Amino acid sequence: MTNIVFHIRKISFQLLAFLSWMLLFSTDIFSQCAMCKGQLESHGDNGTSLAVNSGILYLLLMPFLFAGFIGFMFYKKSKQKDDN
Repeated sequence: MTNIVFHIRKISFQLLAFLSWMLLFSTDIFSQCAMCKGQLESHGDNGTSLAVNSGILYLLLMPFLFAGFIGFMFYKKSKQKDDN
């Protein structure tokens, strides 16, 4: 049983590491929806489009951080129960 749990944790860690790596090194993450892109390209101001991209990433990041924190707390609680 312990061997199975070890493999599940190992696979989970590898999956998390892979997804984190893909998120950090993805070049397509700095894209916008078609409507936002068209509107910003019509103005021709590159600073505005960078600000919109940063805002989109900021708003996207917060729910993922919150979900990650909740998942970490759940993992920590379940690990404490397993140790007892």
